[in-house]
Amino acid sequence: MSWGLIAFITVVAATQPGISQAPATHASATIHPTYPLLDDQGRSVLESSGPVSPIATCGACHDTRFIETHSAHADAGFSALGTPGSAPSGRAWDTSTGIFGRWYPLTYRYLSPLSDSIIDLSTADWIRFYGRRHVGGGPAVYTRDRGRLVDLDASGGSDAETTAYDPVSQRRVSWEWRRSGVVELNCFLCHIANPDNAARIAELEAGAFGWASTATLSTTGLVSKHPSGWRWNPAGFDAQGHVRTELLSVRESTNDNCALCHGLVHGEPDVPVLLKGCVPDYWTTMTTGQIISPQRVAESGMNIRGKTTLTRAWDVHAERLVDCVDCHYSRNNPVYWDARDPGRPAHLRFEARRMSLGAYLHRPSHRLANSPSDPVGEGAASFEGCTGCHDARRAHRDLPYAARHEQVLACNACHVPRLFAPAREMLDWTVLTPDRKPRTVCRGVSSPFADASVLVEGYEPVLLPARQSDGRERLAPHNLVGTWFWVAGAPERPVRLDDLSAAYFDGDGYHPDIVALLDGNRDGAVDPGELVLDSAAKIERISSRLRALGLQDPRIVAELQPFAIHHGVAAKGWATEDCAACHHPQSRIDRPFTVGRGTPGDVRPMLAGGTGVRLAGQVRAEDGRIDYRPRSTAAGLYVLGHDSHPLSDAVGVIAVAGVLFGVAGHGALRLRVARKMPRHHGIARAVYMYTAYERFWHWLQALTIIALIVTGLEIHLPGTVRLLGFRAAVRTHTIVAAVVVVNAFLALFHHLAGGQIRQYFPEPHGFFDQAIRQARYYLIGIFRHEPHPFVKIPERKLNPLQQITYLALLNILLPLQIATGILMWGAERWPVVDGMLGGLRTLAPIHAVGAWLFLAFLIAHIYLTTTGHTVLSNIKAMLTGWENIDDVA
Repeated sequence: MSWGLIAFITVVAATQPGISQAPATHASATIHPTYPLLDDQGRSVLESSGPVSPIATCGACHDTRFIETHSAHADAGFSALGTPGSAPSGRAWDTSTGIFGRWYPLTYRYLSPLSDSIIDLSTADWIRFYGRRHVGGGPAVYTRDRGRLVDLDASGGSDAETTAYDPVSQRRVSWEWRRSGVVELNCFLCHIANPDNAARIAELEAGAFGWASTATLSTTGLVSKHPSGWRWNPAGFDAQGHVRTELLSVRESTNDNCALCHGLVHGEPDVPVLLKGCVPDYWTTMTTGQIISPQRVAESGMNIRGKTTLTRAWDVHAERLVDCVDCHYSRNNPVYWDARDPGRPAHLRFEARRMSLGAYLHRPSHRLANSPSDPVGEGAASFEGCTGCHDARRAHRDLPYAARHEQVLACNACHVPRLFAPAREMLDWTVLTPDRKPRTVCRGVSSPFADASVLVEGYEPVLLPARQSDGRERLAPHNLVGTWFWVAGAPERPVRLDDLSAAYFDGDGYHPDIVALLDGNRDGAVDPGELVLDSAAKIERISSRLRALGLQDPRIVAELQPFAIHHGVAAKGWATEDCAACHHPQSRIDRPFTVGRGTPGDVRPMLAGGTGVRLAGQVRAEDGRIDYRPRSTAAGLYVLGHDSHPLSDAVGVIAVAGVLFGVAGHGALRLRVARKMPRHHGIARAVYMYTAYERFWHWLQALTIIALIVTGLEIHLPGTVRLLGFRAAVRTHTIVAAVVVVNAFLALFHHLAGGQIRQYFPEPHGFFDQAIRQARYYLIGIFRHEPHPFVKIPERKLNPLQQITYLALLNILLPLQIATGILMWGAERWPVVDGMLGGLRTLAPIHAVGAWLFLAFLIAHIYLTTTGHTVLSNIKAMLTGWENIDDVA
């Protein structure tokens, strides 16, 4: 950014109506003016010694209420709150689409609806538990009926807003919101360097909500923690009471800020990337294995299989210095304004009006582009996903049917071929480990108990049909995590962790009944491998212990939770470029994906609702493992080289096999007769039978049809026929098909213009008698060396059987192949037309049957050329034009 632009933005920001005109600092060339830190009453914290209020502090210049209500991070599903069971997830206890009201099996604890008499997490409990991943505002400030939490009368309260769980007394107590304060939208967490997130989380867990934003500043030197509480450092402020910018400089969010809640971001080139297992500290990394780093995988500190060969970066965008905010920008930022806005008046060729920089700085929307909660619009450019920056057509000019691939595959389906970090595979909450955690299995490691020394093998994500921003469903990479857990009651709720612990533990250890139940080797302890409810008796025993706690009808249910993968993108050379990865009998599209091992009982997991994806396949149990087995056909796809219609192949193989069997038998019988009764060729005369054009057309058509059959077989059966490679076979097939079509039309014109078309039409009178005579000759007469029943002349080259065969070939089979071939080629250009005809699932089998029939005809045709005056006379005639014809008919 130029210094002139910096100065301009500073002046604009300072001169907007309602914006404080504090003098600009001279210290660090920041575009942000200096400012005081204010408490929630608008007083300087130096005077009040109270906690800082980001809403009051930042609200002096920015419309913080607008920012809070236009931030999915702050909202966390609060605005979508409804009645229990009304959320898209379909769970009876979910009340919204965000983490405030939506249950996640990985974290297990759930926000209790106000109507529940048995409470798991109240609002205060939710803040203490989930606040580490919430920036404040929304549900951490307001009640569920949109009042203010600090106005609640907690005396005698008993619901999920006025109580909290006291770990000391182990019972629910009234929660004093005026004493704890609320968690305002914490601007510092995202807009300063090195915020103290650990201190913030500690205050949240301690219930000191009002001090959480203050704790975020503890690394700046402006405030410090003392036994008596937090104290402000007057030396960190100037004479006007404004913070010194060398201690607290406001800036645009960086990757490090985003990493506080999302995943592992590593930007230090000299420090190797290191991840000790699939740990919950990095949510996105734990759930998917995504790591954002420009460092090469080979340079990491992790024990990765084949690491020395992995010279690619963890993420190509990080390598190219693309930051999170470059893709996840504010929707109303005028920098991203699009002159093609569909709301532009029709009479204007260019819409010059847009939000000024000053207005944007006053009201910057925090609804971020290319995010799950992104409402497209607000006057900004509707850039969506990869295509917002990349032109896929230009980047994949060498890819056959690039548009078709773009229609059915998300870009990251090929550009995230593998993840090289551990991720969750399954969680079994039906049992508890000694530290009150679920039995957990990690994916992509040699041992489910992943640590720094375990070999990381990585994993290939599963491709699931997912609804994209343009409304189209495409295959996109996901990690699919299986979870098993207890529910009870009517309406059902997950069994609370406290109740589950009571069923399993007695004090600090397992209850003796639990040890007796699970101790398979009778060593007096429950080993990790024994911690599974693998029999009906064990399940019933735990169920009875839960019923003894007062729980109604406890039972095990299971879910599959998909986690989308958008990062870890590989550049060209590391992305999936081998067509056989999909266009092969062992296509990755249909590869089984493990979602559970040693699962309790026979409970099969179902896909969680409201995820925007669907399962296109089956969940199957085999050898103690639960696999999701996708099917391309269930996804609505027909993948060439992978999918085929059994009936079409059966018809084709039978036709070819029948012709081969007939040719072999007929030829062997001819050979045997020739040995016993050699044929004595009579007098023959040479006739100029084929013109130069006819010979050229014939050989060109023959060679192209053979090329189409060979390349078609490689496309249809890439696991069996391997000559050119799938991509080259597709290109060659397309080019040769074009030659066949052009040659066919030229031949049609030639035969129509020269009147030769009559040769292909049999005479109605006596046709059947002539056909019978010709058939008798092939079946009997040829073995007796009888003369051919019809004399071949230039004006009548075809016998009756040839006429009817070529009539069907040229008027039915060839047009059918051309039509279906063109429609398959045009699947990406005219998808609506293809869809009306059933798409590739209908066209490809028809085309395949036609190809098999052409192959059968070719075999028969080549064999019948040996039935002329001599074995090679017909071949020679088609080369020279002259054919020897017997004088006697």
